[in-house]
Amino acid sequence: FSKNFGKKGTAPYTLETQNIDVVRYTPNQVYKGNTPRRFHTDTGEGASDHFPVYARIQLRSAAQAQ
Repeated sequence: FSKNFGKKGTAPYTLETQNIDVVRYTPNQVYKGNTPRRFHTDTGEGASDHFPVYARIQLRSAAQAQ
């Protein structure tokens, strides 16, 4: 992520770094060992060859964003 999302950055919001996570919740998304389960069109099983990333952001006040 860009430094502009930090506390002293210029982006209109800040990134809450303690809330960054990788989403991998269902057995349909992972093989044993927690590697991504690729989607197979012939069986309809799997999800992706990459896990989605989750990050929480906080909107800055108008005064802080300037």
